[in-house]
Amino acid sequence: MRHRIKPALGDLSDVARIRRVFAQPLLSPWGVRYTPAVVGGVPGEWVEARATAPAPAGGTTTLLYLHGGAFIACSSRTHRPLTGSLAKRGLRVFVPDYRLAPEHPFPAGVQDVRAVWQALRAATPGRLVVAGDSAGGNLAMGLLLALREAGEPMPDCAALFSPWLDLTGGSESLNSNAGRDAMLPGEHLLNLRSPYLGDADPAQPLASPLLADLQGLPPLLVHVGEDEALRDESVRLAERARAAGVRVQLRVWPGVFHVWQLVWWLPESRRSVWQAAAFLRHTARDDHTEHHDVLIVGAGLSGIGAAAQLQMHKPASDFALFEARAATGGTWDLFRYPGVRSDSDMFTLGYGFKPWSGDRPISDGATIRHYLRQTATERGIDRHIRLGHRVVSAAWSSAEARWTLEVAQQCADGSSRPAQLGAFLVKRARAELGGDAAAAAHFTPRYAPWDQRLCVAPDGDIFKAIRSGRASVVTGEIDRFTTTGVRLVSGEQIEADIIVTATGLVLNTLGDMRLTVDGRPVEVAQTMAYKGVMLSGVPKLTYTFGYTNASWTLKADLSARWACRLLHHLDHHGLTQAVAPRDAAVPALPFIDFSSGYVQRGAAALPLQGAHGPWRVHQNYLADCVSLRIRRLDDGVLQFSSMAPR
Repeated sequence: MRHRIKPALGDLSDVARIRRVFAQPLLSPWGVRYTPAVVGGVPGEWVEARATAPAPAGGTTTLLYLHGGAFIACSSRTHRPLTGSLAKRGLRVFVPDYRLAPEHPFPAGVQDVRAVWQALRAATPGRLVVAGDSAGGNLAMGLLLALREAGEPMPDCAALFSPWLDLTGGSESLNSNAGRDAMLPGEHLLNLRSPYLGDADPAQPLASPLLADLQGLPPLLVHVGEDEALRDESVRLAERARAAGVRVQLRVWPGVFHVWQLVWWLPESRRSVWQAAAFLRHTARDDHTEHHDVLIVGAGLSGIGAAAQLQMHKPASDFALFEARAATGGTWDLFRYPGVRSDSDMFTLGYGFKPWSGDRPISDGATIRHYLRQTATERGIDRHIRLGHRVVSAAWSSAEARWTLEVAQQCADGSSRPAQLGAFLVKRARAELGGDAAAAAHFTPRYAPWDQRLCVAPDGDIFKAIRSGRASVVTGEIDRFTTTGVRLVSGEQIEADIIVTATGLVLNTLGDMRLTVDGRPVEVAQTMAYKGVMLSGVPKLTYTFGYTNASWTLKADLSARWACRLLHHLDHHGLTQAVAPRDAAVPALPFIDFSSGYVQRGAAALPLQGAHGPWRVHQNYLADCVSLRIRRLDDGVLQFSSMAPR
């Protein structure tokens, strides 16, 4: 691709040359029937699998597929490798040969697609969906926008492969990936704009759908290559669509080229088409189900580290990080009190794959938070993070060999308008205090809501106490403790008989997520930890609990690497389940031997550990290196099985 196709395309200014390159046929999959047809006055072809099979339970799904080719080239015939692959996965596909530029400039193609859709809608029973690649992805998005504006029924969902969505050239990857893209010279891509648009405004929604209002669109699946010049078109679409309330499944694939799905025999192509076909066949507008290979709960130190390990050691995995809070960083974003800093040296608390380069081994929280977010951005992990997504429950089904999670999304009203919410809260506090402006001043924080966690007084008892004169609230920065109380930086002296210096922490497990296995609730405190990374009797779930006597990240990295080993083992041997049944003969011990008050108070919520391996939870890095990196996965304790997913 890099040595033949890319040089042949030149600077993308010669339409005839581009058409000759794109017209070269690729091998199509066997077992597919192609039937010429005219739909809505537009010629094209139906693509259907030859093998007859019973109709799916939900009925037949008809797909309107819009081929790419920079608006100036390609046809239904050139895209048979891709459309044939989709047909073999249970879709009935129509591919129109919409009019091409420059003979038929914008909006001719848009009009043809709209005509085909309306004809299909009038004559086709069952589900009707749309998909497209590259320029065809642009036309697919344009169709959705046009249907929404006209108040007409839209597809149940849409799939886009490497779509070209912003003809204004506003994506950074056009330049940053210009040399990495194996097919398209990104710096010359805008040379294709003139033959298509002529004098039309490239910023109008039907030309650059990425710039449009995206509210009200159906669920979207978007696949793009990490090295593509058009990568950021997909990333920006996912960000903007999610902000508008649209459900988007974005997957950025490593090591692939523009619309790699056309080379249908590649493993990455088969996987991408399989995922897209499943999405198109089953996703409904009111169904908020997503499918991922791996789900990481929490976007703090451990979660971001686990995502990086997955990228390095299981790069083909599709994953997402769900973070309940409105920001990444975990502990280092939650705790922002003055003086917060690491209690371990950053050379071991930092990631092994991204050595700490700061000049302070014991660093402040803000610097650590920046380090975590920089790691996520550099590796593209931030594109997989869903903020405001709290996992409420997780249910394992042995029959389907999968987890199904219930996820609650944070209400957008509180996190898209912090200034308005802050003003509302201060106004309510002043009202509760009887209009006392001096007292209300102490309820006006320096930060906006969601920058720090809010305290809630649901019964208003604190305000009742203040109004009665039995209590008062003073805010300020502490300068020092004195023999009779506290001296503030302002010079004010607060007398006190008793000073409570901390309110303490309350431990929970798994973020209070409810776990069930085949309908049976899991009581975490009744499980036993297997190698400190799995819970007994709970299949294909790993957790992270770092060291209490050394840097947390040392154990977190080992745990994530072990999880990647497990996934490799399952894939290599065609297995779908892995579980560590509890051995009743192993004596049980507390999970950790730590004297901190919050640990002792929360001990009853933690799992148990065993008196000997592999049930022993080591607080020893070398012992864990042997257990998690060297010893065999198939150790006679961990049980594997294969159950074909439905």
